[in-house]
Amino acid sequence: MGRGTELDIRRQQLKTKYLGEDLANFLTEPTPEEIIAERPIRGGGRVKYVAGPHFIRKLNDCFGFLWSYEVPESFEKDGQIVGRGRLTVHVPHLKRRTIRRYIENGRDIEEVSDEYEMLSIEKEQFGSSEIKRYAHDSGTHKQGSVIDLGDDYKGMGTDAFKKCATELGVFLDVYESRAAGEEGISKQQLNVFYMRAEQAGMDKEAAEKWGEEQIGKPMSKWTDMEIMELIPKLLDMEEKKEDESE
Repeated sequence: MGRGTELDIRRQQLKTKYLGEDLANFLTEPTPEEIIAERPIRGGGRVKYVAGPHFIRKLNDCFGFLWSYEVPESFEKDGQIVGRGRLTVHVPHLKRRTIRRYIENGRDIEEVSDEYEMLSIEKEQFGSSEIKRYAHDSGTHKQGSVIDLGDDYKGMGTDAFKKCATELGVFLDVYESRAAGEEGISKQQLNVFYMRAEQAGMDKEAAEKWGEEQIGKPMSKWTDMEIMELIPKLLDMEEKKEDESE
């Protein structure tokens, strides 16, 4: 057996240890082509994506409605709504199986009794959405007024929700290939990074140097996915700073 085959087997064993092989494979199976859509992006070009309702249906199919989603933190800055989403899934896991065998009326009887425990898995990610405003005056609204703030918050929540779900493997192949082709980072993700770094006690120069050390390459080569992976670390630093000041 080759080295690559051994590693593949070990990865599969770890992946399925608690979730079970069927569920783990269902979560990470290739995304059906018919649900993959495309949209234009700023600066030209198009990216592939999967709409939010498909994520909801996938989680329902996988976990039988034993999951929840919330946005415990959100804020508005520079025309953007940014929020931290938290996805929690609950997986019944077989803890103990008891088999009782006996003879009754000359027949061999086997009774199986299963005891389950509930495993909870949490994933957190930041999402964002632009606050959309009217471009012109009309009889019902003024130029610059917000069109639908609730819809913008919903967009932020959906963005964070989808990122959380991909950490479980849901439609990850679509977003993996998309991230592999991306260069640079968006303004909204950069604003979140600088804001969190400032609250953790770093100015822009210190934050950029720290980030380059964490990611292992110059800031000009960062992707949105890489910069968002820094946010939980900055949150930890912010919490430690608050604890020390108390």
